[in-house]
Amino acid sequence: MNDSILQSFRDLGTSFRFVRILHLSRCQLKEVQGIQAFLNLEELYISHNEIDDLFDLSFLDHLAILDLEGNNVSQLEQLHHLRRCSKLENLCLKDNPVAVNEGYVKKVEEVLPGLQYLDDQVFQIYIQEKKHERPKSNAAAGFMSEMIQRLLRLCDDKSWPPRGRVEDLLK
Repeated sequence: MNDSILQSFRDLGTSFRFVRILHLSRCQLKEVQGIQAFLNLEELYISHNEIDDLFDLSFLDHLAILDLEGNNVSQLEQLHHLRRCSKLENLCLKDNPVAVNEGYVKKVEEVLPGLQYLDDQVFQIYIQEKKHERPKSNAAAGFMSEMIQRLLRLCDDKSWPPRGRVEDLLK
């Protein structure tokens, strides 16, 4: 049902107990209310919609894969709703505002200790990469600032335009 226009799961009906895999990407979904009608859902692909509230997903006891890439989930607290999805092994929240939050990985690790994949990467490797990732610094900005100051000093010396090799100018 990808690329359909669907505002809510309630628009689909009330009982889908035999559906195990559901694809509803790019359907303009704004909410997940009514998802409980899919009692035995194991895989849910609802990427690139407009979802920001995950509460109703907590009723999906059999959910193992959840793809929410490109939605509007912005609050870390929304991840708590996934705690009840005890079988969840694969979660994708790439391109959601929450994924750039400083405490994102830590919160996912806390709420979903059994998770194997996060944002299309093996979760343990993802955690290790984040732990060893250099903190974002202003090294590049500092370098540029220093270069600008050197150029300004050259201008003050009335020796503009500079002559010589670039290596000599950077000394």
